[in-house]
Amino acid sequence: DRLHESDLQWIVCTQIQRLQSRDQIHLHSGARTLDETPASHFLKDQYLKYVGWTLHDRHAEVRLKSVLALQGLYMIEDFAQQLELFTARFKNRIVEMVHDKEENVAVQAVKLIS
Repeated sequence: DRLHESDLQWIVCTQIQRLQSRDQIHLHSGARTLDETPASHFLKDQYLKYVGWTLHDRHAEVRLKSVLALQGLYMIEDFAQQLELFTARFKNRIVEMVHDKEENVAVQAVKLIS
């Protein structure tokens, strides 16, 4: 479960920081930290939507981390069914990323699709 969990955590933290800096959302502190959170927690819509949004990010590092995080989730067979809605929503974008201007992003997108 924790194979690419650090990538998911990075994406979520980055997006939350961006949104906070734009005053678009209000956050509350919870009792658990991201380090204590199992990967299955990130299958919830509130986290997956951030991953999906970051597939469109202008920064290559963010797009790369998103793809790596998704690779980790898709590797776990039990998660495949839970990712069906996400896959339907972002499949076209993931396929487009095979032609990303940054080679390492494109290579990882190919691996994600494979």
